[in-house]
Amino acid sequence: MQLLHRLSRETGKTIFLSTHDLELALQIADKIWMMDKTNGLTIGTPEDLSLNGSLSGFFARKGITFDRETGLFRVENVHTSELRLVGHGQKYAMARKALQRNGILAGRSVESEFFIETGDLKDTKYVVHPIDNEPFTVHSIEELLNYVLQQKPNH
Repeated sequence: MQLLHRLSRETGKTIFLSTHDLELALQIADKIWMMDKTNGLTIGTPEDLSLNGSLSGFFARKGITFDRETGLFRVENVHTSELRLVGHGQKYAMARKALQRNGILAGRSVESEFFIETGDLKDTKYVVHPIDNEPFTVHSIEELLNYVLQQKPNH
């Protein structure tokens, strides 16, 4: 795909490619063409299709969710609980991914009394804020998951 992208740039020619590797297509393609029975043909840059909700809508019916916050696809997990996750960057993204894989809808926009701060990459700690106890730290996502899964946070 990198070779095709470079050739397109160097020759000024359009190259059409059909692929099921959506993540790679979103990184390399200048335009995405999506076709389905409901909406017909939708064309746009990956970024515009992300921002206007076309990618989310297109894949929502198929058990795949386009995460507008990260710009990535993920398998739709059944969430049994919700947890507010505060932070940004790679630590936030990885903690969120691990929690969601374990059935916990986690994010900045989720409202819950029990919440977690991810901090930044300069340190390894995650600050856990339980409902009725003092905040404490854990030093890995594995420790974080062990604690959170024992607590079963609620809405």
